[in-house]
Amino acid sequence: MTQELHDHLIEKNTSIISIGELSSQISNLLDLEELDAQLYLNLLRMGPVTASTLAKELNIDRTKAYRTIDKLLHLKIVSTTFSKPKLCIANKPEDVLKNILDIKQSQVEKIRNVKDYLITAIKESIPTNCKSSLPSFHITQGTDHIYSEVERLLENATSTVYIATTIKDLAKMYHTDIPEKIKICERNGGKVCLLTHLSDKNHLPFVKRFSATETRLGDLSSKGRMIVEKNSQMIMSD
Repeated sequence: MTQELHDHLIEKNTSIISIGELSSQISNLLDLEELDAQLYLNLLRMGPVTASTLAKELNIDRTKAYRTIDKLLHLKIVSTTFSKPKLCIANKPEDVLKNILDIKQSQVEKIRNVKDYLITAIKESIPTNCKSSLPSFHITQGTDHIYSEVERLLENATSTVYIATTIKDLAKMYHTDIPEKIKICERNGGKVCLLTHLSDKNHLPFVKRFSATETRLGDLSSKGRMIVEKNSQMIMSD
């Protein structure tokens, strides 16, 4: 267990983290959908069961359960039996993490091996002009990729960055590199102003440990997140 997670548990005055909170952390760290993590954790808790039983437990339709199980089978997160009816079995956590780590390392190595070739091939084959003063936007999908964009924004920021988000999203951000990027932003001469809504005072120490330069508590107009670098760029998501 990491020190951050240990401290978080103490602040919540509990020795057991809920499946909902744990699934959020796992989905963020392992780049999975939250349903993937929920299904796996509940399968660990329940033991071998049919997909129909699992769908009923998670209150989702069977088609979605079957699709999720197929995905987790491919990632070696779950296994199935040869019996009829077929039973789903959660693989051991240590095996799951090793398999995912092996996949990620293989993907990174593959990109690293072709990076220079691809950059050279593109530059030689296609004349480009990337300079533009026109406003533009791009779409990023997946919580993990969005947090990577936030990390990049903070790391390169030299002015004020505003973060407006929910306490639930803040809890997920805390387990990324975002707190460390806030420190880098401050070393570069910038500052980070956080706005969040706090309905439970027990979460106040957790908000403070996020280490924003300034923190204000108040009502939020939506449950989405907004990160704005003054006079530069903005990240919005629901």
